[in-house]
Amino acid sequence: MNEALAGVKTGVLARELLRLQEIEEKYNKAKTLLGEKEIEIEILREL
Repeated sequence: MNEALAGVKTGVLARELLRLQEIEEKYNKAKTLLGEKEIEIEILREL
């Protein structure tokens, strides 16, 4: 019983970890895009 439970917990943790990694990738991508937009806005202001 304990082995089955440990397997389930491991599977759940693995899924959570994958979800967190996906969220982190999206966050970093969004942060990069926002940074690029900010640079564009600054350049436009200077024109």
